[in-house]
Amino acid sequence: MFQCLCDTCEERELIEELEQAQEYFNEHADRGCEVEIINVELAADQLNTGPTQPASCTEEPRTANEISSREGQQSADR
Repeated sequence: MFQCLCDTCEERELIEELEQAQEYFNEHADRGCEVEIINVELAADQLNTGPTQPASCTEEPRTANEISSREGQQSADR
């Protein structure tokens, strides 16, 4: 099941087959419309999994100069 959205025409259609959804997309895109196809089942799965947690970082933020200087020191230590 696919939801076809055309922002230009302000249309929303639910279409069962991918080929038909692609035809809808191509027709609107050929007219210069802002159009998208959403796989409804995939979108629902992504909504159900919830947001991802940001990775925690234990290091303090560093500038590019600090990073290159530290890398230079590590190379010299080897």
